Amino acid sequence: MKAFSALLLGFCLLPLTLNAQDAPPEPPGFMMFNQNMVSQGNLGTVNRLADSLMVPILDSIVDDGLATNAGVLIHRWGDDWNWNFYMFTKDHASFLTAWSELVSRMLANDSTSFDVMFQYVKEHKDNLYNVRHFKAREVAEGEDPPGFVMLNQHKVQNLPAANALTDSTS
Repeated sequence: MKAFSALLLGFCLLPLTLNAQDAPPEPPGFMMFNQNMVSQGNLGTVNRLADSLMVPILDSIVDDGLATNAGVLIHRWGDDWNWNFYMFTKDHASFLTAWSELVSRMLANDSTSFDVMFQYVKEHKDNLYNVRHFKAREVAEGEDPPGFVMLNQHKVQNLPAANALTDSTS
């Protein structure tokens, strides 16, 4: 009788196990990418301002667990979007919390910090992404992560045939 009960229980639990395996995986996170156009002559000034007004606060947001990582990217070769910063969080709601904290901490330290930094920005755009795949190697305590990022952006036309291949959550 015990064997029959165990077998019956196994068959009852099998659909739950199968459904759990069919569930979509948790997305690996959410990313905000803020791109800015700064003249090459002002890039050093913006970097110095960011290093004193924003970078320490970005670091503290990561240290406090509000973001998984954050950073500033610059380039002198490529397109016009040459001074950029980003933030990875667990999800969109976590990003909103982290962003609000970044803004409030910057303004608490210096109510003019955004005006001072962004007076050199000719144009900016914000991009918010659901991250579909992310892999990074473990970094040992005290070790700096690799310092190069390649960001390749493509415009994809919103064609009916393309929409049939994927849905908005993919």
